Amino acid sequence: IPVLEGSWRTQDGVVEIDLHQVQDQAYRFRLPIEIAIRMQDGSESVHTLEMPESGSVRQSIPVDGEVAEVVMDPNTRLLAEWRFQRGD
Repeated sequence: IPVLEGSWRTQDGVVEIDLHQVQDQAYRFRLPIEIAIRMQDGSESVHTLEMPESGSVRQSIPVDGEVAEVVMDPNTRLLAEWRFQRGD
């Protein structure tokens, strides 16, 4: 199964997401990954990142307001091991 590590942070109205597959390179996958951005006001938007077989993706997503959290695979569509946290 894919093993994914990453972090997110906000800066100047943008959520920056860094995500990497860390399992052996021979077992890396091309994956669509859903990400939910939950705002302090209770609203939520869902975005899809395309993880290439190279195993790394960086995405910047514009937001309006204060981000409460970013959730990887909010609907549990991908069988994977996750290590994802807020970074600064």
